[in-house]
Amino acid sequence: MRLARSCVDDGRSVLLRGPAGVGKTTTMRAVTHGIPHLVGQCLPLLSTVEHHPLSHAVRTSLQGPAADVAADVSSLLDGRVLVIEDAHWADPASLEVLALLKGRVRLLLTSRTGLDVALQLLTTIEIPPLDRRSARALARRIHPHLDDAARDRLVSVAHGNPLLIKALVTRDAVSPTLVDAMTSRLSELADEDLDVLARLALFGRPAAAAIIGWSADAHDAGLLVDHDDGLWFEHALIADALLALMDPERRVRLHGDLASRCGDADAARHHLLAGNPSKAAEAAIRAARSATPASRASLLALAVNSQGDRASSRLRLDAAAAFIEAHRPSQADEMAASVVEDDVEVRAESALYRSQAAWLLGDVERAVRLRDDGLDLVNGSHSPIEAMLLVERAAQVVRLRFGDPAIVSVASDALAVANRAAVGRARARNTMGLALAHTGQRGWEECYQQAAVIARAEGNVEEECAAMFWMVSAYGFFGPLRRAISLGSEMLERTEQLGLRRWHSHFLGASTVHRLGTGNGDADLLERARRFLLDDPLFRNRPQVDMALATGLVDVGDLDGARAVLAEGRRHVRNPEGVSLLAVADAEIGLTSGVVEDLVAALEELATCERRFFGMGAAAESAAVHCVLQTGSAIEIPRLGSPLQPTLDVVDLERAALDDWLSGRARLASKQLAAAATEWSRRGFLRFSARAWYSASEVARAGGMELEAERALAEAATLCRRAQLEPVAVLVRTRYDDRHRRRVQSLLTAREIEILSMVASGDTSPTIAAQLHISRTTVNTHIEAARLKLGAATRTQAAAMVGQVVP
Repeated sequence: MRLARSCVDDGRSVLLRGPAGVGKTTTMRAVTHGIPHLVGQCLPLLSTVEHHPLSHAVRTSLQGPAADVAADVSSLLDGRVLVIEDAHWADPASLEVLALLKGRVRLLLTSRTGLDVALQLLTTIEIPPLDRRSARALARRIHPHLDDAARDRLVSVAHGNPLLIKALVTRDAVSPTLVDAMTSRLSELADEDLDVLARLALFGRPAAAAIIGWSADAHDAGLLVDHDDGLWFEHALIADALLALMDPERRVRLHGDLASRCGDADAARHHLLAGNPSKAAEAAIRAARSATPASRASLLALAVNSQGDRASSRLRLDAAAAFIEAHRPSQADEMAASVVEDDVEVRAESALYRSQAAWLLGDVERAVRLRDDGLDLVNGSHSPIEAMLLVERAAQVVRLRFGDPAIVSVASDALAVANRAAVGRARARNTMGLALAHTGQRGWEECYQQAAVIARAEGNVEEECAAMFWMVSAYGFFGPLRRAISLGSEMLERTEQLGLRRWHSHFLGASTVHRLGTGNGDADLLERARRFLLDDPLFRNRPQVDMALATGLVDVGDLDGARAVLAEGRRHVRNPEGVSLLAVADAEIGLTSGVVEDLVAALEELATCERRFFGMGAAAESAAVHCVLQTGSAIEIPRLGSPLQPTLDVVDLERAALDDWLSGRARLASKQLAAAATEWSRRGFLRFSARAWYSASEVARAGGMELEAERALAEAATLCRRAQLEPVAVLVRTRYDDRHRRRVQSLLTAREIEILSMVASGDTSPTIAAQLHISRTTVNTHIEAARLKLGAATRTQAAAMVGQVVP
């Protein structure tokens, strides 16, 4: 137990392994005593329900790809230990998620066996049976009335298993097996009490008393205990023994009882096991109408399986669509492929869902082929399914032909078809918005707004969130940035309230980019972004978040932290676009650290990367411009911007200012930089504005325009205070210190400065007089003269003012 606790305290993941009843749960409780933790219970009945133990632990329905579920679980744990009991019954999807969580959260699993390969690297601690001495002591404590011979027999047949030591004794008699012991104990029960226990065993998980027919006067032979979710057996092995004792006729009858006592979702399974497949299908279909996407998919699949070959194509297609909505593409493909019918529209709809499944699985070529196969079947029919396929084609084309002006026509045609057929209208409008945004054309805002309204009216949360996300992203690209930030904040709150974890992650990523990437962040967002990447290291848009987080850390002066973020980000980057985003942050680090070579390396990397929609390279151009203006370094600055990133086109003003400065036109350069700073501020890019004001001040000062320099420096100081931009603030403070130094040196004599600096160091007038070989009166005269020149109220204040000048 001490080893397991030490591992958990160190952040390692642990597997407690041992046979049933050996004490894994007892050990787990001892290990987690005093540690915040959540417990998920695996049950054999639910071993095919995706993510059940994880959902049970976090009390939230989880769905989607393993990486998304792992991110959700990590976030919801919030630092607590995740305990999964009886992991040998975990569904494959849960095991896949647990493998991703290993190393990211603290895991404590119990299992009768080893787990799959990905989890074998857990620290495995075997829970051994009790030795004979300990077994005898336990038997003596639990069964004090047994004689020595009976106790020895019990210890022998129990083989050190604590559960068996307790359960193998009935009326002071020792049974050779648990089934024998259960047979003896249950023989004392009335039929109605036995039915209560049997119903619970068949139900397969903790149940409310009403479901199993338990009442306060029922005799349960001491086998039941209260559980978080209702009544359950003292140990799952008791349920196994009950099931082994149950004859087929009682089994069927009690499944029928349970079907009449449960809600539709559970009743469907019990109807099926009671031999009533038609009732099972009816109950599953009813339950599916109000179920979550993940549950709806499973229920409709149960209805299909209940009806077997008699299941209609419509039911199979509805199940496939539900699997798509639940982001379970493999099951969607399998279900849609099971549709065998001559009707071309049915086959076309099957092709649609299989195409969507292939797209979700990343097989673009297959997705396009299946989509076109479906369209070939219904081409020119003007049917709803043709409209759906055309909308799907447009959605795929817009993403594949990024920036191609022809995609607008494709999306427009699909939108017209969707309107005529009155299907897929929200998706078609979202696609039209994407086409317009991806080609830099206006009208995307209206498309997204209409898509959100339609989706909300239809109860299509997926398309509504998609519309709002694309709109937030477009505001970030095209402006106004403040609208991107405010709308993103609204959607963060809404998705959290609705428990839409996947979409919440997307909006948090966007908010991080829009705020930290522009100087609008704060300490809370920095910490949330750090935690976000820990919880979801495989986040699809991770390079954007890495870039923004690193830049935010630069803003607070944590350059080492920024470098560490980028180093970790490079482990996950998957394409040139991601590399370019990280290089943008590298340029910020190079500018702030003063290591010009690092900034040049970032520019060179950006120049070799594929330039696509983001156009964020313009931010690195801006960093390079200010590096030249502030240091005089000779840097060749490539053109890295994009016409599809108009919020960053103010860099053109900065580059023009640099050209003017290099050509000796300081006054014009200063005005250009002031104009750029004003425009950056108007657009909400506080970091960019602050450094433009500072550069404007430096250029004006170098050109002898002191008044303009002071005004620009004051603007930079205001922005630094507002946005806590430490690197620019350091430059501003240094410049103010320089100005103060020059003022002091222009007002005081060298002797006055010398004496006041000694006062600032703590020397008294007699000490100063002795060191300088002058009288105390002369010392005091110099101090008083300097105080009056500086306008200081006291000699101490005057000394402090000079102390800032002399090291």
